[in-house]
Amino acid sequence: TWQEISFRRYLYQYYRLTEKTDKLIGNILAALKESGLEKNTIVIFTSDHGDMGGSHRIVMKAVPYEESIAVPFIIAGPGIPTGKVDKKNLVSGLDMLPTLCDLAGIAVPETLLGKSIRPILNDQTAPWKEAIFVNVDDNQQRVVRTDRYKYIRLNRPNDNEILFDLQQDPGETKNMVSDPGLSTTLSRHRKLLDDWMKKTSDPFRANIKPGGSDHE
Repeated sequence: TWQEISFRRYLYQYYRLTEKTDKLIGNILAALKESGLEKNTIVIFTSDHGDMGGSHRIVMKAVPYEESIAVPFIIAGPGIPTGKVDKKNLVSGLDMLPTLCDLAGIAVPETLLGKSIRPILNDQTAPWKEAIFVNVDDNQQRVVRTDRYKYIRLNRPNDNEILFDLQQDPGETKNMVSDPGLSTTLSRHRKLLDDWMKKTSDPFRANIKPGGSDHE
């Protein structure tokens, strides 16, 4: 029900908060430099979620669109290449702790679900993970993201699956679940998500509404 002025005010507030956050990050980096720790510190800039910014006429988080779940993962420090952007490999927030442990020479706990990104810091063609997974809105949505596709499982009895081709449809406007040409792709992503939920004992599987299918 928002009018244009409402979106303008919302975006103004969001950009001002971003500007303030940027200044605070600058304060931290300046303090590292002044203390002489700049060249001996690993810094990661990331976030737990994004904000929709009015895309799809949504201004909140807790949705599976890229604006909300595709967050930054910027790393800098000793021995880390500068000026490189990796658009090939999928990295998750779960990878942050094992990465920091690895780069700091600390044994990575075997119980962690993430992986150190050290192998792909210098070589983007190094073997890496096939998919990453996202928990959206507690037990309402689960997402599996691969290099090209995004599969979303919703906790409702009907229309409970979404498949986006992010290469052909980066705006995420067309659900391809019913496309017969993508049946193999759909099955692959169903299995990826099911295997992950089993591995993590995800309560989402036990809370799927009647009529839904977990594709076992």
